[in-house]
Amino acid sequence: MKYLYFLLFPISIVAQDKFKVEYERRYFINLNDPNPESKKLREDVFSKPKYIELSVEGNRCLSKEIEKIDNSQGPQYTMKVIGGFKDLETYTDFDQNQKVILREMDSKVYNILDTVSQLKWTLTRETKSINGYETKKAVYKDKDYEYVAWYTTTIKSKCGPESFYGLPGLLLELKRTSLQDDKQYSTYKLVSISEDSKIKLEKPSKGNSVSVSDFEKIEEKYYQKI
Repeated sequence: MKYLYFLLFPISIVAQDKFKVEYERRYFINLNDPNPESKKLREDVFSKPKYIELSVEGNRCLSKEIEKIDNSQGPQYTMKVIGGFKDLETYTDFDQNQKVILREMDSKVYNILDTVSQLKWTLTRETKSINGYETKKAVYKDKDYEYVAWYTTTIKSKCGPESFYGLPGLLLELKRTSLQDDKQYSTYKLVSISEDSKIKLEKPSKGNSVSVSDFEKIEEKYYQKI
């Protein structure tokens, strides 16, 4: 695998059809805890960085969380969340208008088949540099969140981490903020980009195959149990 160093050769990946992108993902929450020390500890544990690997092959992309060893000093804490689900992989094929999410819930893995949703991004003229790449700002809002993305047209790819995509260039940075509480937000920040000519993406096949509507029914029954 050949790594591209942003500050020296930020545009050398343009000709590449196959590459990987790594993002740092962090969740920030605002807990209702009367104990300041407990509140800070729990919020800090929740906001520890996770890492997302995005593999790109033409107009197809696969996003998944990857494990990294935590070498930080001091005591290690974890927070167990009761209920909910975790997305293991998100596969997107723009040519076939297909999206597949491998989602784990209640110790079961579901293979959820969907179409590629069209996020209604508003493109702006605002720009900034991210790791040597000139990027442009785009904004999108739904009923729950505001999304602010930075993308580069230097890399002609619609892909992005997880289900954030559809811009006229590779998404390099994203902030999703709750409309109910602006202290509740998540961020995706670019760590690295590397060429990888060996990438060969295939649609995920493991797990129980269900439609989006079928999964929603399963999810509803699950929450009735807990």
